[in-house]
Amino acid sequence: MSESRRRDPSWPQLLLHLQERVASLTSPAEGAVLLERLAEVVGAVQLPCRVVLYRIDPTLGEEVSWRELVRGGSWAPLLTGPGRDHIVDLWRRRVPLMVPAGVAAAPLTGGADTASGALLELPFSLGVVGLYGTDQGRDLTPHLGLAAQVAALVSALQHRYAGLEEQQSRDRQLRHLQRRQLAGQLLADVADALAAPITRVAGEAELLGGLQLEESARSHLAAISAAADDLNEQRERLLSFLRDRTAEKTMLNLNRLVEELAAVLRRPLRLDHIGLQLDLGPNLPWAFGNAGQLRQILLNLVQNSRDALRAGPRHGVIAIRTRVRQHRLRIEVEDNGPGIPEAIRVRVFEPFFTTHEAGQAAGLGLSVAADIAREHGGELRCEPRTLGACLALDLPVPTAGAAAPN
Repeated sequence: MSESRRRDPSWPQLLLHLQERVASLTSPAEGAVLLERLAEVVGAVQLPCRVVLYRIDPTLGEEVSWRELVRGGSWAPLLTGPGRDHIVDLWRRRVPLMVPAGVAAAPLTGGADTASGALLELPFSLGVVGLYGTDQGRDLTPHLGLAAQVAALVSALQHRYAGLEEQQSRDRQLRHLQRRQLAGQLLADVADALAAPITRVAGEAELLGGLQLEESARSHLAAISAAADDLNEQRERLLSFLRDRTAEKTMLNLNRLVEELAAVLRRPLRLDHIGLQLDLGPNLPWAFGNAGQLRQILLNLVQNSRDALRAGPRHGVIAIRTRVRQHRLRIEVEDNGPGIPEAIRVRVFEPFFTTHEAGQAAGLGLSVAADIAREHGGELRCEPRTLGACLALDLPVPTAGAAAPN
């Protein structure tokens, strides 16, 4: 291609047109098409430079990753380049570096802490775009304007990608919130609908209790009556949680809460051939929360493990641990069941998400538990395990609870 063709003003105009299209991108796929077109332009004008993108992540100690634009419009990992300190310093100062007029730009080489090999290095909020000479000794300053347009287009694309990711994240959060609101309404409707049948069961049991019955029958009636009372209590607790998220909180002894719950759970777990083990950390600080709501979280976590172990052929064990971890109170519920696949680990706290067959579970237990945890300033986590599953509740240590004897 002739020198006049390489300097054809239509190329800068085309790059400007591509840059204008960036603002209207609605998906990364459209961005990939633009990037492919950019690679075609760079090749067509025979720009004697390599285009390198340095992405800098300030949340990971300003970690730098660099990739080179290759034919076809994709980014290939690059193992060589200027030193990290040079790139990070350039990014911090936000001052572009350009080769002085009449000076030849050398090819890109690894390990250098200066920009001597650069025709242009353009910093932007997400990193740095660098263009480096491919012909050693060649004067590249006539290409500086075109190189600046290429760098500006690459940086604009990266900004747009980041904006799209942020928008998609907000959309996911909105959908998540809408599903939670729907879940709350459904739970309230179910709780209201259960009132009549529960009352009827309790009333019938009371009437039958006045008849002349054998002792074994009376024992069964007492169990039915107790179950109805327990179910009604759970219904009232659920309605209270849905209607009033500001339930009274007090200073709590987490170990005592776990021990009291374990005393209730051991028998039904034993019927399913599931063992329950406690590993309670000594001298835990006090926690600040609502005992009923925290008990509901633990019940949901244990029930999740119980469901997983029921499906397994071997003897199951559920372990509940308490401890202080990274200045936060932690309760872990771990089992030796089939575990939670990594692909769905991030979804276990979504409303209506369940691995059960249709009709077996609503997929709301862990979602509600996660809501309660957040209302206590804490968080529910699904910890990775090679065997079994571990769900952990982290709670803040109140200032008063850090020093008070427990």
